[in-house]
Amino acid sequence: MVRAEQCYGKDILQQPYMGHTFTKKQQEKLLKERHLGEVVKLTDPKTKQQFDALVSLHPYTNKPYHADIRYLNIPDSIKGVDIDKDIITKGGRIKLDNYKATSGQTYSPVITYDAFMKRIDFDFSAFRIPNKIGGIELTEQQKTDYAAGKRVDLGEPKNKDGSAQKPIIYQGEDGRVRRDKRNEQEQATYKEAKQETDNETKQEAAPQKRSRKI
Repeated sequence: MVRAEQCYGKDILQQPYMGHTFTKKQQEKLLKERHLGEVVKLTDPKTKQQFDALVSLHPYTNKPYHADIRYLNIPDSIKGVDIDKDIITKGGRIKLDNYKATSGQTYSPVITYDAFMKRIDFDFSAFRIPNKIGGIELTEQQKTDYAAGKRVDLGEPKNKDGSAQKPIIYQGEDGRVRRDKRNEQEQATYKEAKQETDNETKQEAAPQKRSRKI
């Protein structure tokens, strides 16, 4: 027998949940990320006792669920990477650098605790470490630097006309690859020259003051 679940709109978060009233900021975070990301005080409806808990939304219905932080199921390590349980218990997020999947693909997933599933939640949508960019194979050091948020110089691959691209890649705030085809020195020179050109254009476009005859 399949049990149907009622879907809720965002209005459900405007109602008190086990004695806790979500602030506007908390409502926005839950709707955007599904996990509250912080510990809140809830009240047991039977015993009237308060306890600390994490809150997550059902991925399809938006119904809130909680997990008492005294009974969280958090492993000591994942794929050999030690987990800071204190951060997870407080609703924090941890980035696992150089996480290698069974497919051999390397990722840097973000983990947090899912109060609905009652287990660690992996977010693989962001922070994927590419193996190849524009036909250029990344070295292990370049992958490590990229995962750490550093800018990675891909050398000087050639454009179709034979000119050097000098691309630099870095990880955007959304986890996607961002490309910068000028190195930092060239970019600074470019910005300076562009600013001078813009200033000259503004001066030329400014109306000239005419001298008045006396």
